[in-house]
Amino acid sequence: MRREKAIVSLNSRSFDVLLYFVQNPGRVLARQEMLKNVWPDAFVDEHSLAQSISVLRRVLEEKPGDNDYIVTLPGRGYQFVSPITVVPPESLNVVPDVAPPSGKDSNSLILQRETTRTSVITEEKEQLTLPISRGWGSVRLIGAFATAAILLVSVAIVGGNWYWRSHRAPKLTGRDTIVVADFDNKTGDPVFDDTLEQALTIQMEQSPFLHVLSSDKTAETLKLMNRQAGARLSPEVAHEVCIRSNSQALLAGSIAAIGDQFPITLRATNCQNGDTLASAEAEADSRNQVLSSLSSVANQLREKLGESGTSVQKFSRPLEQVTTSSLEALQAYTQGRKLEDTISPDAAVPYYKRAVELDPDFAIGYAALSQIYQLLFDGAKQEQNLTKAYQLRDRVSLRERYKIEAQYYDMTGELEKEIVTLAGWAQSYPDDYQPHDQLSAIYLSLGQFEKAIPEALASNQNRPTLRQTLIER
Repeated sequence: MRREKAIVSLNSRSFDVLLYFVQNPGRVLARQEMLKNVWPDAFVDEHSLAQSISVLRRVLEEKPGDNDYIVTLPGRGYQFVSPITVVPPESLNVVPDVAPPSGKDSNSLILQRETTRTSVITEEKEQLTLPISRGWGSVRLIGAFATAAILLVSVAIVGGNWYWRSHRAPKLTGRDTIVVADFDNKTGDPVFDDTLEQALTIQMEQSPFLHVLSSDKTAETLKLMNRQAGARLSPEVAHEVCIRSNSQALLAGSIAAIGDQFPITLRATNCQNGDTLASAEAEADSRNQVLSSLSSVANQLREKLGESGTSVQKFSRPLEQVTTSSLEALQAYTQGRKLEDTISPDAAVPYYKRAVELDPDFAIGYAALSQIYQLLFDGAKQEQNLTKAYQLRDRVSLRERYKIEAQYYDMTGELEKEIVTLAGWAQSYPDDYQPHDQLSAIYLSLGQFEKAIPEALASNQNRPTLRQTLIER
């Protein structure tokens, strides 16, 4: 048996927050409640509270999005979720007297970390012991704890955190569909309206494991709900869309502004029973870092929902690389997508043009223009924009690259390259119906029926169907 100990100090403000957390385990604590009760005699703003909680996460070695100890509930506050065990003082191995390091705040918390390993049952248990102390020297209590016991914040991790991650049951299967709700934008900055929902959709669509309910299927479901096709997907509306479309999970996000920082939270819930399937959070250090942080938190959620780490690593590129680093360009593109889905394709043209003007390297903006000009029978502009998208194909996701290359080779008549591209698309994303559909059409045109039939069957098997749940009105 081997024991490892480390002394970690907290500043007084972070200590106060931790003390209030362990006094209220499991209870949702609103920010205003914490500001009022943690520091009743001092003025402390929400930014300072967020900083104190960030310090606690680092001390507790809680990685972004893990939520093993502290959960951020958008619009509600915080919740301390680690079990609290009350241990009588006589049962506690007291931390030896420690002299305060020079220059350190004497109002500190001594954190004793004990790791016990045994070779008998091949498991590792890790316990965090927090003797609550307001001074250096022997461990002692103050306030409400003076006549009670010492609180221990403990968590047992069988086989380590990696063991739990590798053995947990997948939250979703490869055939489940998720609905992405509109972001709850608490920043007051309109550039995040709709834009982050579109960005999150693009990021999640990189996954070959998860399936996002398409915009046209969402529009069909909204019509069945007697709502306009472009209606905002508030949590309530998105929940009904999720149930009616026979989807499995609802993905909702929120963003806030605290000083110069932008906390981002994502939460996936089971549409049928409302249970939380997974959650993740991150904090952007500036407005320009929001898309980067959203990429990171979305990838965390993908893995928590059951996608393998290898798949996430292979099929994930940062949003600013597969879309644009310009929030304004992404906003224009998002507005164009919405108008294309709800009004008419030509209504989206000015917004797509604005998007590529703001970012001349915005590849999917050119691809969107090409598709619209094809619908408008403007071959010259279709070719011009598709060629530009093809030249910038390194700046899109893998799935989108396959689409652009297949369209380009079809336009230029490079049949062999088109077949190779479609075959690669089908192999990388085996649940997509489009590559099989296009391969079937090509083989039919070549009279190769023995190849066309299997592709047609695969296309038919993968083609999404909207199975509606009948609800009595």
